[in-house]
Amino acid sequence: MTSIEFPVVIVVSSQDIAGMSMKEHLLTMANFEEKKFVPPKEWPAGSYELRAYGSIGMLTVPTSPIQTDFLGNSIQGNLVIFASKHQSKAGMKAILVHPTGNWQDAWNGSGQNRTLAIASGQALYLGYHALKNQLLKLGLTEYWVGMECTHHGPTKLDVPVMFMECGGTEEEWKDQTATKAVANGIFEVAQTFVDPPEEKLDTAIGVGGGHYCPAFIKRVDRSMFYIGHVVPKHHHEALDERMIVQAWNKTLGRSKFFLIDKKGTKGEARANLIEIFEKLGYRWHTTSEFPTK
Repeated sequence: MTSIEFPVVIVVSSQDIAGMSMKEHLLTMANFEEKKFVPPKEWPAGSYELRAYGSIGMLTVPTSPIQTDFLGNSIQGNLVIFASKHQSKAGMKAILVHPTGNWQDAWNGSGQNRTLAIASGQALYLGYHALKNQLLKLGLTEYWVGMECTHHGPTKLDVPVMFMECGGTEEEWKDQTATKAVANGIFEVAQTFVDPPEEKLDTAIGVGGGHYCPAFIKRVDRSMFYIGHVVPKHHHEALDERMIVQAWNKTLGRSKFFLIDKKGTKGEARANLIEIFEKLGYRWHTTSEFPTK
């Protein structure tokens, strides 16, 4: 087997402490049987392992999870979930979801410059809520659950990509309760996306604010919409027409719109973006239209 065809594939890096801990939890949850797998010769050297539980595949790779563009079109399905660590210089204890892609130059050489992966708004929404439920269920009161903006690779996969992470220092990567929470969340989303449910909400593409998307996640928390790609304010200078079209085309959703964080976007940038949205015929709103009080 050289192509990987499962409705959902979980990818784990043998370099990733938290990811490998999540893998061990997943192996105790379900009988993931090892499959014969010969990686394509053009893939990086190293040890690969493919396991499967029903319609869910689990691929272990020897590279960093963000350095996986070599997977390219080798995976066919509905969703790829990366089980991964989250690194925080501030040491924040968090469990998170996020889509992948580079608004400007490739971050640490991961993925391609100015290229986004495919994001599923519904999958990200379900991933966030699954982690939130696990945080409450397992009593991880010192952790917070959230979402990051679109950043780093991979960018070349032909299916939607989502990272589900535990962080932010080595202490959290080794926290068995925290990695179990993320593994449980991954398994819940994977089972759901074997046959994705009908979408019940519109999908927002977030524009503005900081790295951790506070204005958007506050509204996702209240189930106002799904959330796809998010471009934070520090990348607005790179958000030209080409990148706006790409963000639109690479966010999956039955009914989409750009959502501008009004407080997290400078007036000049906001005016320029609205002009492009209207030129392209893209629906748009501001966060003020979705009050949370």
